[in-house]
Amino acid sequence: MELRAIRPINAGDEISVSYVAQWKARSKRQDELKATYNFTCCCPACEPPSPKKSCTTKSKSTKLMSEKRAVIAASDGRRMLISSSMAISDGLWEQWAAPTSSLPSTKIVEFHEGVLLLRAEEGYRKGSEINIAYLAHAYAALGDREGFTHWSTKLMEWRPWGPGPTGLARRATWERWVEDPTLSPAWGLRGTGNSQ
Repeated sequence: MELRAIRPINAGDEISVSYVAQWKARSKRQDELKATYNFTCCCPACEPPSPKKSCTTKSKSTKLMSEKRAVIAASDGRRMLISSSMAISDGLWEQWAAPTSSLPSTKIVEFHEGVLLLRAEEGYRKGSEINIAYLAHAYAALGDREGFTHWSTKLMEWRPWGPGPTGLARRATWERWVEDPTLSPAWGLRGTGNSQ
């Protein structure tokens, strides 16, 4: 098994592994953890920070619980959007990249940048390489060398390419595309815009 860090790890940082799919709603994650492993998780994804308690009166306590439920509901909503975005991605790409597409040229970029923002808000970076790859391909389709190079380089830094010849071959392909973006099969599908 190979483990790769997706962010810098400082000395003393706790390293953890998710026991359940992080995209599920908090209540579903907690139910699954309780049933399978007999514990209640208190990680930042499962237990968002509580508002600061200034008083322990019943009305203040009720308000704090209500605020905490709102934070959890917002988090669950973001996770649901992240989860459903992957089901939408392929169909959106096919529509957007079609020669007769009426979708704005910025549509796919806005979509995947938006998903990356949701992932950042949730601290849920697993799977981000898919959004980054779509962004690289989108900039290739737009003929935007600078955008393609930016996202391709980020993808190569981010993505776990896997062991063996397949992983090495995929990485080598992206390296060739970064050297000459016009080699990407997506190059120019939506025009040749910024071909610097």
